[in-house]
Amino acid sequence: MQCFEQQPGHAWCLYKCLANHTQFSHHHQCAKEAKGNTTEDCTYNGQTWTCRKLGPRTLPPWGWPSMFCTQVMRLFSYEAGIVKIQLQQDEHFHGGIFACDQYAVYASDTARGTLLGIGRYGPVRTRWFKSAPVWRSSDNTAANTLLFMNFWEAVRWDLQYKCCHWTIKADPDAVLLPDRLRLAVNRFGPVGQPKFVTNCGRWNPPVMWGALEVISQQAIEKYFSNEGTCKSLPWNGWGEDKWMEACLKSLAIPAVFDGTMVGDAHCHGLDCRNKKNSAYHKFKDANAWMWCYRTAMQMEPRG
Repeated sequence: MQCFEQQPGHAWCLYKCLANHTQFSHHHQCAKEAKGNTTEDCTYNGQTWTCRKLGPRTLPPWGWPSMFCTQVMRLFSYEAGIVKIQLQQDEHFHGGIFACDQYAVYASDTARGTLLGIGRYGPVRTRWFKSAPVWRSSDNTAANTLLFMNFWEAVRWDLQYKCCHWTIKADPDAVLLPDRLRLAVNRFGPVGQPKFVTNCGRWNPPVMWGALEVISQQAIEKYFSNEGTCKSLPWNGWGEDKWMEACLKSLAIPAVFDGTMVGDAHCHGLDCRNKKNSAYHKFKDANAWMWCYRTAMQMEPRG
């Protein structure tokens, strides 16, 4: 929450504030009332808000183990709509990377950070990383390894990954439920050890599926200390997830398997009603993404 000024001498604690608006009937405090409500709580005496921030935003509590969630997006594509619609939700929204303990969005489209919306820590802007060409891989997917090498280099120099026990890379079209993911990684034993998750059992042995990559801080550190080894692999015909998995294995980092982590038509089947899944993939439209999120949350146990 943030303390926002309504007018000099008056302020309210809110998640978001819309300057120059007299009607707050869409706000959760007024949504319970009839549409077009004219009560004092919803029109604030007909005066517009200054929305000036007073003091710091209340920091949300972190979970255990802690998670730093990242995303690579293209600003001039459908992915922008998916990311922005998440940032338009209120404080009761628990989906996507912005519900993690820490988060960051990376884009190579523009050198300057682009404002995407307001998250639980305030304004969310893209972070730049160097672009790279993408071609077709040997298995007819995107050979985007070089692009993601540059992405991981940006993560390395930002240092934000050091905050948390796990680093998560989720695709924008993956509906991520961080609360469920936290329960899943809790089953992998004590924190503080290098490990990563293989989450697609369609192949033998299971593989890391790029829609959701889950890597411990110690494993990421080992990668950053041995980038040369990983970049010397024959990655030209690979997708980035195949390369990262081969990289971590070449560094003797153990894999743990979770076949229920990702619901995906190419792995274990896609059903947003499956409450065992921590993520669902793929939804290339903002409304479809939100539909899957709401469907999944309806399956959450009440209590």
